[in-house]
Formats: sequence, structure tokens, C-alpha cells
Amino acid sequence: MIRRPQLYALVLAVLCLSYAQAAQPTQKAVAFCRAGQTFITWKDADTKENVTYSVWRSDAPITDLSAERIADGIQPGSGTDFIAARIAPREKRTEAPKGFVIRPNGLPLPVGSGLYVHTVTKPGVSYYAVEGLKAGDPVPVFFASTGPVKEKPGTPEPYLEKVAITSSGKFAKTYIHWSDTNISYKEGLPFKFVVTIGKDVKKDKPAPMVLAIHAYSGYATASEGWGHDFVVLSPDDYTKGLPFDGYDWWYGYNSNLGGDLTKGVNVNYTERRLIYSMDFVKRMWKIDENRIYLRGSSMGGTGSVAFGLRHPEIFAAIFANVPQVNPAMDNIGWSQQNIEKYCGTREQAIKTNEGTNVWDRMNMTKYVTDNHGDFPFLRTINARDDQVLKWPQIPGFLKAMNDNRHGFISGWGLGMHNISSSQVPVVVKDFDIFKMRKDVSFPAFSNSTLNDNPGTGDPKDGTTTGQMGGGFDWTIVEDKLSGWEATVKVLVEGKSDATTDITPRRLQKFKPKPGERFQWENKDSIGNILQSGLVTADQWSLVTISQVKLSAAGNTVRIYR
Repeated sequence: MIRRPQLYALVLAVLCLSYAQAAQPTQKAVAFCRAGQTFITWKDADTKENVTYSVWRSDAPITDLSAERIADGIQPGSGTDFIAARIAPREKRTEAPKGFVIRPNGLPLPVGSGLYVHTVTKPGVSYYAVEGLKAGDPVPVFFASTGPVKEKPGTPEPYLEKVAITSSGKFAKTYIHWSDTNISYKEGLPFKFVVTIGKDVKKDKPAPMVLAIHAYSGYATASEGWGHDFVVLSPDDYTKGLPFDGYDWWYGYNSNLGGDLTKGVNVNYTERRLIYSMDFVKRMWKIDENRIYLRGSSMGGTGSVAFGLRHPEIFAAIFANVPQVNPAMDNIGWSQQNIEKYCGTREQAIKTNEGTNVWDRMNMTKYVTDNHGDFPFLRTINARDDQVLKWPQIPGFLKAMNDNRHGFISGWGLGMHNISSSQVPVVVKDFDIFKMRKDVSFPAFSNSTLNDNPGTGDPKDGTTTGQMGGGFDWTIVEDKLSGWEATVKVLVEGKSDATTDITPRRLQKFKPKPGERFQWENKDSIGNILQSGLVTADQWSLVTISQVKLSAAGNTVRIYR
């Protein structure tokens, strides 16, 4: 009679023998290390049954699985370039998919290949093995191992996948890279971005740069929207394998995605990836650090506001078309439900890696109210009849920008989401964010008589078409220790004068201290002093002169010690 412990031992022995027989390498996997990442490829098991793959690593050749498992649950066809298939023109989507290109100027992986990209953490020699398991069966049906791979940690580098020429003669370069755990919740996820280089971009002359982020369901693409002296970076927000449709609104998602979100934290993975991509572009091209801009529409506009305002050290100005600014509001709709899938519900209020409730973190009305430092100059356009990213969240944001003396120009009209500029005032539509520079200050206009009333968010309340924060043109005359001076004129057709508060922003050399007092004066176009007085810097070092009278002919406004 076999006792129970002996039976367990016998079963285990049989399983181990079966495993050892199955775990003999059936083919070679191939691996190589490049820029701090090891690329492991294999030919998927020749079976129609559902097989998923695990990847193992060891310091010695792998003949059993006493090694370290670094990945599991990898689906068949992981070497297939699904990104290219997703963005292909509709008439080409029936063509056979191709594999990823994993070496610069190399050939695509054969169809039916597996791929895993591991980020190296220590120098040395490693061996890898790939195990394939059928659902519910502990015995591998597939086992492949690699020879030794010499590895060295380093910064993962995107590499050039292809080059195209746009209709206007610009070069559009597509790059691909694979994630580490700093820019995604797991390593080895592929991402692409496109860099479009204007014909007038020179190696020895710093070029202005635009980070152009796409809308929901969009993708990275070449850009024709800017001049020939621009470098434009267009990244992709799609992440395959997430438990939703792959778009995260340019923020990030929970570190425990696919499990209990309350056991994880919400991490700004995608914002980190944007910085990673921008840093790469700066290494490859000579970029004018004072002329870096951000723009996007819809989901891209949402990301432009949330990411851009948090990085005044990067951006000179932002244009956000139909952005969402507070997805936590009641009755916002589908966008809120989409975000809940990867960040948790409003009731769960899961913290971010920065220590805040994620819904507070996404509330940009709260952000511009709580933060009094300088932001990049912001231009926005919204539509009162927008049924996609709804209007009620916008008026509170505009009023917060005004009340906190931030530099902005925002317009709205009766258009819908896809025709947002309909009836928006010309001063907003014609405002050029590319005249802004990070090394030049600007006046923020608040409580202006040119401002229209956006209302409370009720579609029946407020001015149907209008603007806030704009209607003026200016030139900075002086920004030095002794004082700040600008010429300002009213720019609205049919308006000869206006009254506004003025707050100098992004000051370069004129640096007020809280409680410090200054003199100010306002001269008309022929030099007559119209107004003068004393003004005191507030607790945030902001100097605001109130009720400044301006004209279409132009005025000179000066604040001095």
C-alpha cells in the first residue's frame, strides 16, 4: 500500500520526469543586447492550441527552470508589428501582417515569431529560455534556449525604423522603442513616434520644436502643420494589451493594471514617456530650448493642458483644442468611464505616485487655482455644443485662470466637438503661440473689459460666443533688475479702448519679492502719463496693476523700483 506522502512524491517525480523530457530545447531562441536592452526572439510553437510563453533568465545555460522567470503570459505572435497594422490605410489592412524590425535598417521578424525585450540591470553574461504552456497543462509543449549574451546596462534607445518624405518635402522619421518599467507598468511593450524635420532645419542652428499629441483613436503620424524650420515630435498613445482599448489620455495608469487597482498606485507612465521621447529628439537634433511648444486636440488637448502646465521648464506655450479639464465632474460621460478602467473610480480615489488622489490630479481647475507660479502661455478653444468633452467643465477653468492671474487666451463658440472653431472670436483663432519664447516675459491680462462671460456651464447661461484673457497685442521693451516695461494695444476690431489688470509673468531679471513695493505708470501713444501709482508684490511675488486703461493706438506700461 502506498501512503499519501509517498503518492505525492511519486506524482511529483513523474511530473518532474515529464517536465525534464519536455524541457529539452526543441529549437534555438536568439538574443542580443543593444543600448541596455536584450532582445529575445523565437519561432512560436507549431500548434493551433492556445499556448502562452514565459521567459527565463540565468547566469548559466538553462536546462531546467531553476532560473529566474522574468515574464509570463506572452501571447503567440508577440513579434508581430500590430502598431503598423493598426494605422495602415484601410485598403491595406487585409494584407498579411509583418514582424517588428528589431535592428536598425534590419528586416522584419518572420510571421509567427515571438519577441520579448528585457531591460538589463547589471553587467555580465546571461542565458535565456522560452517556455510554452497550453492552458491548464503544467507540462511545457515548447522550450527554446539561447546561448550566452554579453549584457551591459544603459539608456534604452529608440532606433530608426523607416524614413519617408512628406508632400511638402519634409523628412518623416519613424522610431520604435520598447519600454522599461519607468515608462510602462511592465517592460517590453513597443511604442513608436514620428519626427518630422522641416527642409530649413540646420545642424548648426537651433530649431523650434513642437510636441504634437493626437486625439483618441489617433496615432503617431508625420506632420505638415508647421513651418520648414520646425522639428515636430508625434508620439503614439496606444498601448496594446491593456484591459481596455489602449488609450490613457496621455497620463498613465495603475501599476496593478489587470488586477485589484486599489492595491496599486496610479503612475504617470505616459508623461514620463513623453519626456523620454523629447530627450531623444534633443540628442539627435539641435533644438532651441526657448521655443518648445505643445499642442493637441480632444484627448490630445486634454494631455496638452495636464502635461504642459506641469512643465513650465520645458514649454514656451501650449495650444489645446477642445480639451477636457476636469473628468471628475458629474455627468461628464464616456471619458470619465474610460479613465475609471485604468485609474479606478472616483469613490476609490486611488493615490498617484505623487501622493495625490488621481481625480484631484486630473482636475486642472484645481491645479491652476492651487499653483501660483508661472505656467507656459496657454491658448484654448472649446465648443458650447460639444457632446464629446462637454462644456460645463470649461467656465470654472477659465475663471480660475483669470482669477489667479495666469497668462492665457481662450475662446468658445457654438460649434461641436469636430468644428470647435465655429464662431470663435478672430483674436483667439489668429493668436500665434509660436511668437512666445521661454526666455521672454509676457503680460497676463485679467478682469478685462474685453472678456466675455462663459457662464456657469449651463448651456443657456453666459455669452454664446466669446473669449477671455485675450484681445491685446504686446511687445516686451524691458525686463531687468530695475524694472519691467511693455507696449500694449487693444487688438479687437471695433474696440478703441479697454481696461484690464496686468500681471507680468515669466520674468527673467525683474524679480519681485513678497511685500516689495514698486511704482508704476501708464503712458499713451504720444507719451502722456495717463495713470501712475504704487503697487505691492503679493505673497507669491506677483505684481498686478489694476484697471489699466489701454487703447488701439498703444500704451506703454512700466513697473519699476
